[in-house]
Amino acid sequence: MELSGESQDVEPVENDRGFIRSTYSLLAGGGPGFLARTPAAVVEEKEANRAECERLVGEGQFAEAVDMIHQNVAGKKMAAEYGAKIRSHASMVVPLVLNKVLFSMGVMASVVPFLPLMGAAMLLRVRIPLVDWSVIMPVVNAMTVYGVCVFLVFQFVVEVLRINQCLLVSGHWYTYTLTTVAFTLVLIHFYVHRQKTGGAALVAYVAYAVGYQSLVLPVLANTQRFYHDTREACAGVGVAIVLAPFLMAVVVLVDMFMEERKRGDFAAEAHDLFTEVRKLDEEIAGQTGKKPVVKPP
Repeated sequence: MELSGESQDVEPVENDRGFIRSTYSLLAGGGPGFLARTPAAVVEEKEANRAECERLVGEGQFAEAVDMIHQNVAGKKMAAEYGAKIRSHASMVVPLVLNKVLFSMGVMASVVPFLPLMGAAMLLRVRIPLVDWSVIMPVVNAMTVYGVCVFLVFQFVVEVLRINQCLLVSGHWYTYTLTTVAFTLVLIHFYVHRQKTGGAALVAYVAYAVGYQSLVLPVLANTQRFYHDTREACAGVGVAIVLAPFLMAVVVLVDMFMEERKRGDFAAEAHDLFTEVRKLDEEIAGQTGKKPVVKPP
């Protein structure tokens, strides 16, 4: 069975919204379509489903319209046959599982290597070489909040766009694009603080980022081949690009909050230390009959 048949993706029809048309024109040639071509049977079914979705929306049958754009009989059948062939080769099982695990992590994949280090440091109470927690913890905190925002935006914005546009905006490409943004932000953070973490830590993270890309891109190729045509994939990338600046602002705000909190903690510790020193000074003065040396601030 030929799974990589000639793609029959067509230009967006006239009733497509301007955003979808411009995004498709920008990305179709050099983005999703570069990884894999969608078989003609899948594209034809999706085009028919989109047309039917438009009709159902016009009649006010929104629940039926949602079900319609999610239908993908041809693609799921091809994916099942492909999966059966892949699983018949033991050497392909591990990469298949590993790819799925990494992709399901979403943007948290950008900080996954630090989580075992945090666990080891807390449980074993040991100092881990090349690890500076003053550099790592702000990144982990920021990416955690960023990841929550990416998930919420998908649930409350992308899902709405799907029905409004009658287009199954690709969640895979949406997540991949914003995860790549997360990797870039973490990489910039480590580069800025390279004097603290050392060059070896920066190189190790670059190697991890490259490894992640090499594992996740085949998954995207399969989604492009079986589950999303070029229009859906480009829409996923386009939505992520539009939202990226706002989500990056969240990272900046979290970093600012953590820095302010750190300053507040330092000020509180300094005040407590000063209080203890002043009490000790007063005790010594009472015993010696001399005036206290430490003056109030």
